[in-house]
Amino acid sequence: MASVEKTSADVPSEDEPASRCAVAVTAAGTEIAVAVAESVEAPAKPAWVADRVMAALDSLSAGPAGGRIEMTLLDDGAIAPIHEKYRGETGPTDVLSFDLRDAPSDAPEGDVLVNAEQAVREAVRRGWPPDRELLLYAVHGALHLIGHDDEEPEAAERMRAQQDALLAAVLDGAASADDGARSPRGRGAVETSRSRGGEAPW
Repeated sequence: MASVEKTSADVPSEDEPASRCAVAVTAAGTEIAVAVAESVEAPAKPAWVADRVMAALDSLSAGPAGGRIEMTLLDDGAIAPIHEKYRGETGPTDVLSFDLRDAPSDAPEGDVLVNAEQAVREAVRRGWPPDRELLLYAVHGALHLIGHDDEEPEAAERMRAQQDALLAAVLDGAASADDGARSPRGRGAVETSRSRGGEAPW
């Protein structure tokens, strides 16, 4: 799982069918947009992922305000060349985050690429549902875009504990992910036709 620095590579705008895109908005106004790339068989619908990432961020006592996080569910073949280009590592990975903010204090802006194919494969190994594994990757990517880091062992351990707590909060019925957390109250996901536009790193 990795976060990479922003880049200014242009990607053409691309309309996607509504059934493969969804947007949810946290209580603090952060948009969570989720799309499934063409020909990818994801273990969960975009609206399900968007709603639960929204709930995870809402359960933080000091969650982000404003901004937009765009998530795309890809497969091994699509994520592998991006992984090699930006991380210098061969083969697919589970998730890549691209932080597009100008400063760490800005509202979250960035892209999260989630490997749906690896989520299915890894879920079999772990013995739990593939949608849970997919959400793990999505939440991990979102945490990178709100300032979490896992490059050093101690930071990685803190981040792992945070993502585990968030997953428990949104999947296992826990009331909150940390002490004093507010209840999730953002606007639930709606399916949409999304045109990316602007700049994207991949």
